[in-house]
Amino acid sequence: MFALRFPSLAADRVFDAIARHFAQLDGQVPYHWRTEVDPILRAKLPTSMLPRISTTSALAACAVVLDLNVGAGLASSPKDWAAALVRSSDDASGQWRQRLMAYLLALALAKPEPGSELLFERAFEPVHADIAVSRLPHDAFDILAPYLPKLYWWQQWDTCLRLRTAVAEAYANNELNPQSFHRLTRDPTLFGELVDRVWYARHGRRFLEQLRHS
Repeated sequence: MFALRFPSLAADRVFDAIARHFAQLDGQVPYHWRTEVDPILRAKLPTSMLPRISTTSALAACAVVLDLNVGAGLASSPKDWAAALVRSSDDASGQWRQRLMAYLLALALAKPEPGSELLFERAFEPVHADIAVSRLPHDAFDILAPYLPKLYWWQQWDTCLRLRTAVAEAYANNELNPQSFHRLTRDPTLFGELVDRVWYARHGRRFLEQLRHS
């Protein structure tokens, strides 16, 4: 009855409760509430909800309510997600945080554009680290898989290499900020491996020149 009479308010409260659960501040949201407000909430996501988000747990709730669907998330541009991320305190943890990082990285890879760089900067290194030790949840990896390039058959098994290639190509071929590229990792070995993949990008040489002067 409450959801019927006050649909928007009910959806907001359920969304906030999901975010609190992801921040480990509260218990699971009862199934019947989720079922009742799900159509209302989906109609508000992501466009109407991103401006009110101020925590990564709320960003994770946004991604999960959208069923980790990248196409649905792109109803708002990656720049809008980056704007929400930059003002958000990082309170998501565990697998919910892993899913969020994979989702944000997939959004950035699906539509790399100037202004989306923060998504790469925050998500690349933790996702790469999780993949390297087979720690990324299967559904989180499934989000990324469509955006990882196919390499030579003897390289195809190396998912970390494919991820580095995808990120390097996104920066080199889409006029992303070369200074942001420097912020992708503090690990000099990993940074060198990223630079190596830039060589193979369509506009790699031009981007490498920009890197030298950034």
